[in-house]
Amino acid sequence: MGKQENPHASHRERLKARFVRESLDHFEDHNVLELLLFYAIPQKDTNPLAHRLMKRYGTLAAVFDAPLEDLVEVEGVGEHTALLIKLIPALARRYCECRFDVKGFLPEYDEMGTHLVAHFLNHRNESVYGLFYSPSLKLVDSCELFSGSLHSAAFSVREVAERAILKKATYLVLAHNHPGGVPIASATDLDVTRDIRSFLAKMDVKLLDHFIVAESRYFGLTREIYENERSRVLRQLESVETIE
Repeated sequence: MGKQENPHASHRERLKARFVRESLDHFEDHNVLELLLFYAIPQKDTNPLAHRLMKRYGTLAAVFDAPLEDLVEVEGVGEHTALLIKLIPALARRYCECRFDVKGFLPEYDEMGTHLVAHFLNHRNESVYGLFYSPSLKLVDSCELFSGSLHSAAFSVREVAERAILKKATYLVLAHNHPGGVPIASATDLDVTRDIRSFLAKMDVKLLDHFIVAESRYFGLTREIYENERSRVLRQLESVETIE
């Protein structure tokens, strides 16, 4: 017996061709899912499953953010399909981090904000992230400092300072996220930022800014300090190059 033909092949080819022509600009959300599901379910009509997923979760983002163990409870979603769905936000985050990379010299303010939004993409829990820079504003280290609230007992300013000293860093950019919230600083955020800045100053480490990220938005508490210090160091570096 020959290989069985896929009765949905022509529809699939039309949808793929439409994507090549239009990207996803004019696709309905369920069509986006339908197209994605082609690559997990090769022989079946994926349109009904796409509609089931949209009905259950409401939005594309909610589908991609759904826990793996919840996705496999949906009729027609096996482990293979659920893993493909979960791969999308992880890939999006990796792409955005690469696309808006801040390795090298300290970027302009809004470029840093865009990078941080990408970094926290799909973070379901609050965490604290730090970027450490040299006296010439070259990135020397970046890492998750703590998982959990900035105000939790797990957060240690001394450990942050020790890491800066270990990496021979002069500057720090700090960021934490508000999952599902808004990028607005609370009174506690402001107090903690002042405490961090004061403690780091004793170690000759300058906090350039503390960003708060929520969804696709960001807010920095001390933009002026960040931009002024960046401009000052740039002028210094340019004058050295001119002399040489």
